[in-house]
Amino acid sequence: MKHIVLFLLLSASLRGAYAQSGLDVLLVDDSGDNFGNTELLQAALDSVGASVTYYGAYADNQSPTVEEMNLFDLVIWHTSTWGASLQFWNGNDEDNAALKAYLDQPQARLWVIGSDLFYDRYGAAPDDFGPGDFPYDYMGIARYDAQAYGDDGSQGLPLAAPAPGQPIAGLQSLSWTFDTQWWADAFVGRVGALPVYEMGGPTYVFAGKTTGLYFERSSGARVLTYGFDLSLIDNFDNLRTHVAALTDWWEGSITRSTDTELVGLRGLAFPNPLREVLHLQLSAEEAMSFDVQLLDANGRVVRQLQQDAQLPAHGVHTFTWNLDDRLPAGLYLLRLRSDSGQQLIRLAKQ
Repeated sequence: MKHIVLFLLLSASLRGAYAQSGLDVLLVDDSGDNFGNTELLQAALDSVGASVTYYGAYADNQSPTVEEMNLFDLVIWHTSTWGASLQFWNGNDEDNAALKAYLDQPQARLWVIGSDLFYDRYGAAPDDFGPGDFPYDYMGIARYDAQAYGDDGSQGLPLAAPAPGQPIAGLQSLSWTFDTQWWADAFVGRVGALPVYEMGGPTYVFAGKTTGLYFERSSGARVLTYGFDLSLIDNFDNLRTHVAALTDWWEGSITRSTDTELVGLRGLAFPNPLREVLHLQLSAEEAMSFDVQLLDANGRVVRQLQQDAQLPAHGVHTFTWNLDDRLPAGLYLLRLRSDSGQQLIRLAKQ
């Protein structure tokens, strides 16, 4: 029978050392390795104050339903080092219908963590994906490119380093409890997907290949994929620090999604990904004043583009701003505000 069990693993004194997260997390354990890696990840989440509900997907041979996933702010799907009959692939090397239905919703937030996730379904790398394929449509992955250890002369991944321009504040380079991590995946992202972690080590043959990727679907759903097992970080303090940075980032994205919807004003921003010049087409049902701000991924204002501008009723009106090349790569939000509320348009800069 399916079970959902709440674990509280660390004392209040340990949790008090870190800022408390307000996230309700569904932690999906999709690993049969019996090493306790998911429990270690759960301990780190608990230590930063996240409310964690454990779901034994692999042990129970069942995926959470879309209704169950919808009860939480964030779904963390942990496959650890396991690569056989994963419920992520419906236990049968096929698309998981519940996961697709969940990710078709704008409020969906998914963080996938583990090595051998793609090997389970697609075997040895490489494999290319396009429209209609789950990795491409839902995870932003155009190519399962290589595997550490399997394709690097049996060396393994020495470390993972934050990618230039990645959108998450506070990320550090990661090393492991072992000299290297075997079977970590390298990806090539589709247009619009942002590298978060790269394979590292100055002499490593796959240095610079993406092993962590963030993708925001047009629906608004957000997916972060780690092609390595985060639970194998070299020590628990570093694991807890990393989890604190990620829960802050996820919580920020969820807070922004609850903004009041703007009434009577419609906007289209292009190009996306951003270039040197940004265009915004607006139309309104009635005359109004409005503001336009460009925010970074953490909600900070980086440009005040328009303030107390007047928009006539009806018709399409185009506004243009020169952003220049100094704008760093990453994720951005274009915020439109009027007396009736506000609207966020998500943009990327590569």
